[in-house]
Amino acid sequence: MAAPPPENRLPEHRLQSESAVASHLLLQPALETSLVLLTHTLDVRVATADGRSLTLQIEASYRLHNEEDEAISATLLVVQPASAVAVGRPLPRNIAVTLDGQPLALQSAGQSVGQSVQAAFDADARRRLTLRYDLPLTATHTFDFHYPISELDSWPSDISGWRVTIDFAGMDQWLAPSNSWLQISPRGWKMRASQLEWLREERPPTTDVHFQALHPQWIREIQDAQNAVRAQNDLESMQKLGDLYAQLHQAPALRNASRDRFYEQALAAYTQALQLGEDRVRPDTVLAAVRYRLAALYRKRAIASDGSVDSVYVALMVAEAEKALPATPQGPARTELQSWVAQGLQQQLRTARLQENWPQALLLTERLARLPADIVDPATLEDERRAILLHEVLQQLQDGNEEAAVKLVGKEFLTEETLPRPEYRTLFANWQITVTVNRNDMVISALARPIFQRRVDAEAALNTLLNSWSTSGAAKAALTLEANGFLIQLDQLDAAKRQLLAKNTPQLPDWALLRSVLLTTEQESQQETQLLWQRTTQAIDVDFRPVGDQWHSMAASLDREAAAVEDEIASATALNRAETAALEIRQSLRAAQHRLEAGRWRRLVSDSTVQVVMGELHGNASPQRVWLLGLTDPPQRLTNHTESISAVRLWLAIALAVVLSSLFAGLLWLLL
Repeated sequence: MAAPPPENRLPEHRLQSESAVASHLLLQPALETSLVLLTHTLDVRVATADGRSLTLQIEASYRLHNEEDEAISATLLVVQPASAVAVGRPLPRNIAVTLDGQPLALQSAGQSVGQSVQAAFDADARRRLTLRYDLPLTATHTFDFHYPISELDSWPSDISGWRVTIDFAGMDQWLAPSNSWLQISPRGWKMRASQLEWLREERPPTTDVHFQALHPQWIREIQDAQNAVRAQNDLESMQKLGDLYAQLHQAPALRNASRDRFYEQALAAYTQALQLGEDRVRPDTVLAAVRYRLAALYRKRAIASDGSVDSVYVALMVAEAEKALPATPQGPARTELQSWVAQGLQQQLRTARLQENWPQALLLTERLARLPADIVDPATLEDERRAILLHEVLQQLQDGNEEAAVKLVGKEFLTEETLPRPEYRTLFANWQITVTVNRNDMVISALARPIFQRRVDAEAALNTLLNSWSTSGAAKAALTLEANGFLIQLDQLDAAKRQLLAKNTPQLPDWALLRSVLLTTEQESQQETQLLWQRTTQAIDVDFRPVGDQWHSMAASLDREAAAVEDEIASATALNRAETAALEIRQSLRAAQHRLEAGRWRRLVSDSTVQVVMGELHGNASPQRVWLLGLTDPPQRLTNHTESISAVRLWLAIALAVVLSSLFAGLLWLLL
């Protein structure tokens, strides 16, 4: 992507970071030795000639002890840390080694090893070996000091103490902890005058000694920008301050806390600059430059390093970029803003599609269509829009909002030819039928819940059915309006009435379950008596699977027709793109409508139930049994047993008792 023109450009600072390209040096024994490292100190002086280029003047002292009873000559290596060797960092400058102040000659120890020195030690002698070198720093946003003190563990015995001191003499910006200090470790440091010091009487830590601060030049520039803001309080001074913080946010080797801090400071500065510009009615081109910077800043947060997308920052980026576009002249900056808008809107479009928020997705395609063709391909966008439009139309149709669907695609796309044939359109969402089996008759209560958008047609069909029943004399049933459907109540139905009702019920799929209930609920009744007790057995055989199979067959036929339509779409040819698009929408709607209807038939099978109640209530005791049956349940024989006292036998027993009592009384009278 081409860089924006100077008026809308984030200025590139001549300094980027300040860290050492060359590496530190360490003293290590070449072979097994009797020398013991007692203490280690590192004195660092930060020097500068022009206030920009920095050099670290290093003096590393190693206090060594020969524990042998005789004099030795030890070979010590002057080496780079392992991490520096791995990346091929160069050696520092002006390397020198002294032993108790006397210089030692550096000798080559081989290409892969580095240099070495020879040091003589008397028996039980303690001597100080000092390594000096200069470490020039490259120009960067920050000053980074790392010392690999953990590598002192290569000495054969534990060190008893260490010290690291950084002298900031001449660096007024660093003389005390401030906002310019970004990171310091390990803990336990102290400031003594102009010196930052770590002093320990223990083993070295396992991590580097690290100090990170803003480069002095950056500190001066930020202070100058802050002074300009206080003096002028205008858009330009606030924008310049925001530019400095925005560049620091991109500085390498920053920890997340520091990076977040600079981001927030840049955001605050740009936001304040925009507010000042709007309050003082600055030209739109000036405000557009600030909005460009805000959009660029939001874009850095929109996509994380792990690839995750933050929808909030995407929306903020798009909003600022769209506001900046009208006042941004033709050129690389305008192209970049348009690209950002396209990226953000396409990400929001993907989210809307995943959430099935089709109205929002259509609005996003309209915004994308306003962008130039070299940013967003019109043909690809049109294909995307048609797919979303199809989803939205189907959603509106599912919700019963045909008027909204017509507004989206036009009446010509929702004609009868896109719908399944009338005999394949179910009127009902489900049936809930209760059959109460009494001793001599049955009661059927059928609740029919219609498809929402076909409620009027369903009510008309039910009234026609009830009129047909009434005309035939089979039964007089009234249609009761319920909250979720229509209730049909049929009382005192003997076998003859049920047969007549079934005969006058149309043999259409919509009435299949009702016909099955009327025809298959013929009961068998048996009575057995024992003394005064009478045992009644009621049984009926039920199997509603044929109804479920019929409705599943309707769904399968619709699926096959939808698949055939989709094959036609793939092989269709047209004279021009507009005709192709119209044909694709029409055929896609036709296929989708068929699949939608197939789903309704399947839900009709899964959601419909028949409840069978057998037995009669007697006072507070209820010998009733209840079964709840689905349309995929296997055939069942439902049986209910009830026991009661036989009234005839009871009266006969009473009469017999009266006769016997009378005879017994007469016999007693005669005897007396």
